[in-house]
Amino acid sequence: MYKAEFSGKKIDDVEKELAKQGIIDVEIVKNDSKRDDGYDSELVVRADVTGNKAVLVTSKFRLSVPISEE
Repeated sequence: MYKAEFSGKKIDDVEKELAKQGIIDVEIVKNDSKRDDGYDSELVVRADVTGNKAVLVTSKFRLSVPISEE
């Protein structure tokens, strides 16, 4: 099982840490849940299926991203 803490870390740093653990497919999704428990985003981590095992790790965290107007 994978264990990682993401609070206060840059997305690139999180991706590098996960890559060291063999997890290479990372997606950041906005938390659209009505019951968000105070979190802005959710980190969805997917690993390739190896043999008969598949790993899915999700971790909620607060993420501040400046939005540029176009």
